[in-house]
Amino acid sequence: MHTLSRWFGNLSLARKLTAIGVVTSTASLVVACAMLLAYDVSSSHERLGRDAGLLADVVGQNSTAALAFGDARGGSETLGAVAVNNHIVSAGIFLLDGTLFAQYQREGQTSSAPFALGADVLDQHRPWQAFSGSSLLVARPITLKNDVIGMVVVESDLSEIRDRVIHFGSI
Repeated sequence: MHTLSRWFGNLSLARKLTAIGVVTSTASLVVACAMLLAYDVSSSHERLGRDAGLLADVVGQNSTAALAFGDARGGSETLGAVAVNNHIVSAGIFLLDGTLFAQYQREGQTSSAPFALGADVLDQHRPWQAFSGSSLLVARPITLKNDVIGMVVVESDLSEIRDRVIHFGSI
């Protein structure tokens, strides 16, 4: 630190002013980039939650008949529609008592998060979502004539957000 102070003291006034301007601009740029990164991560979390929630709502609407008639195979086929989103790891349809009715598991995945979801979440019969260390869990009620007949739970990985941070950092 002492050598830096001596070096700075030996500069001419014009060079000192230039150095102060460069350091101030660099610090401002670093703070601005950090703020943009924080905003991007936050908005990505919101968008991911909204997208997974929308997917869970669609699956819930389309699985009403399968659930009402006890058609587990039809429920599994309906859950298979979540495969269009590469980030969906697993999904499940639950009866009101918490029993797993139908499930989807992305090939090569071993996650069991939706199937180990707490009974307190399923008993609420309302929309719910939570981020954990590496995934997002979304639960939505399945209704028939305004009565809740089950819950659909969707688990999404967070690789999209991680990839965005890495891409942003490489710029």
